[in-house]
Amino acid sequence: MFQLELSINPYQRLLYDYPLYNLPFHLEGVERTTVPPGKACKIIEGLYWLFRTTKGALTLFSSPSYYDEFHSS
Repeated sequence: MFQLELSINPYQRLLYDYPLYNLPFHLEGVERTTVPPGKACKIIEGLYWLFRTTKGALTLFSSPSYYDEFHSS
């Protein structure tokens, strides 16, 4: 969801509420011993993109920005 970069478009930021606020809970719920290496690699690559690349950081930081009169963060 984050890699779609929808949060950069001011009219689609509402789609980011769920993934932004629930990402830690979903990661915590992953049973690491049962995750196949390929899927673990995809998770790590996604987290790297989100926190260590310019586009990922821009996407993350623009997600909770004020975007209408009813939703702000």
